[in-house]
Amino acid sequence: MNATHMYKKGFTLIELLVVISIIGLLSSVVFASLNSARARARDSKRIAEMKQVQIAMQLYYDKNGFFPADNGNSDTKIRFTGMISSLVAEGFLSTTPTDPSGNGGYGYHYANYGAGHPAGALIVARLEAPSQAQPYPGSCRPWPYQGSDNWCSTSAPNQNYCLCNPY
Repeated sequence: MNATHMYKKGFTLIELLVVISIIGLLSSVVFASLNSARARARDSKRIAEMKQVQIAMQLYYDKNGFFPADNGNSDTKIRFTGMISSLVAEGFLSTTPTDPSGNGGYGYHYANYGAGHPAGALIVARLEAPSQAQPYPGSCRPWPYQGSDNWCSTSAPNQNYCLCNPY
């Protein structure tokens, strides 16, 4: 057999490098979209838990005639924990909601502004992937009240999902 008729089987080094780089590019695109999908899934869980907490708060109000106290602490995350403890102790919630990210950078907040305030007892979830097109719907957007901070702004994107429980 002469050398002109021999065919080499396999790929050249350049062909292999091109294929590896294409695979790397495609995998990075997939991982980027997967991370944003995970953030949206965690936000959906936060919103669902907020709605469960709001129902439990309404049941608490029906029984006691007022919403749980916010214990006057300046840290609204601590207020949320105390309010949830009241709802669990009274049997309106079976478990304490926990932030799905597990990193504590996002989470839940609570403030009981009392009767006469348009927000009443406000619960807020901080979201990871707020909608760019429009703010998340909530029951108290906006609630301007005597120049106080408005966590529930209608400007998009807003990272806060708010539910008000008016008295």
